[in-house]
Amino acid sequence: MSMKTILVPTGTHDAMRSALETALLLARRCDSYIEGFALRWKINEFIGGDVVGGIPLETYREDIAEEAKQARQIFESFMQKHDVPRSTEATVSLSFGWLDAAPEGERFVGSYGRVFDVIVMNRSDAKSTPVCTEYSIQHGRREQTG
Repeated sequence: MSMKTILVPTGTHDAMRSALETALLLARRCDSYIEGFALRWKINEFIGGDVVGGIPLETYREDIAEEAKQARQIFESFMQKHDVPRSTEATVSLSFGWLDAAPEGERFVGSYGRVFDVIVMNRSDAKSTPVCTEYSIQHGRREQTG
């Protein structure tokens, strides 16, 4: 079975390295394209004040934008450190790319991930935001079937 496209939802936590290493091992074996994007959990503005505990939503949005920049830095630095070339239209071998326009929300992982051969996600640790992996993947499958 060939895994030519790999999606890596990227965060800023320490456990991200293991997900990137796993994706790279698979990509090297299958000569694949690896795409990353900043995994950002959507917050409903109505409940934002309760969840965030008094932090203005604008400040929260700025923090999320900064985390997205950091996620991209982590992903691209890792790929460059391991000599993975940036994808171009002519690239048909091991390469990487970054999706800038990924929307917020866990539903995106499942719905967008359907066009990839595999999605590489890490398990959350005690310090990171819990990743709703099962929800994300299952939601994408429900959208696809119905």
